[in-house]
Amino acid sequence: MNLSEQGHWRSALVADLAFILLSPSLITESNTKVNFNTLEAIQWLEGIDKDDTSLRLFIEGNNTRKLGWYAEQLMTFFFKNNPFYRLLGNNIQLFDGKTTIGEIDFIIEDIRSKEIFQLELATKFYLYYELNEPIFIGPNSVDNFERKFYHLTEKQLQPKETNEIIQITGNRKIDFQVPLMKGILFYPLNQKKIDTYFSYINPNHQRGWYTNLSGLLSSKDINELYATTKLDWLSMSGKKRISRDEFQAYFSVLFEEGHRAVMVKNNKDERGLIITDSWPN
Repeated sequence: MNLSEQGHWRSALVADLAFILLSPSLITESNTKVNFNTLEAIQWLEGIDKDDTSLRLFIEGNNTRKLGWYAEQLMTFFFKNNPFYRLLGNNIQLFDGKTTIGEIDFIIEDIRSKEIFQLELATKFYLYYELNEPIFIGPNSVDNFERKFYHLTEKQLQPKETNEIIQITGNRKIDFQVPLMKGILFYPLNQKKIDTYFSYINPNHQRGWYTNLSGLLSSKDINELYATTKLDWLSMSGKKRISRDEFQAYFSVLFEEGHRAVMVKNNKDERGLIITDSWPN
């Protein structure tokens, strides 16, 4: 059973957190000192899943409306409540005088090793696209996997010694940095499996398919889908069944409202994205 999907969990919130902790990384692991996909993490999640009241109240109290912020709040709850970690700081603004020079997602102390690490979190959903060369871009066509990866590793995760960090760590150094990039890479529907030769992409990343609305309507193999809103993209909770005769109206309305992509599952439990006919323009 896929422990990073909704089916294993009673609570949709726990399922979303499990997706962040347990699903395959999108990028090649560069630091193995922190591994959340362990029996300890699963047992902790199962404990919260029995009664998710504390997690639910925490998320409701933060009134999160964007997927990236929601993912950060889930991880904040994890670090605040897991006995093996101590949250020293999160969403830390870094300054040079009055000028903002960056932000750190999390500074954490590993209780057992006594080491302090910086963790940068990204939850991303990219689509494989070929124009002049292969590229992975986001549903909004502005976000770019390669650009995000190098910004993460060359800027966000570069060691920093600022007054803000020194105050948070009690004048202790950060021992190591951890990139945590979770999500799914989507490939064109009905194409043969595409091998990716990007050195930074984890070959075991989670895969999905995508098609535009015209391609969906012309497909003879898809007769029903289960769609969800963007805040439910992590574990695909809250799915709504859409039959073939509803495809045109359902997706057209969402696209007219400004959505660029709608995440779905088919009857084979495969993830997909339905995109506008004008994508990526």
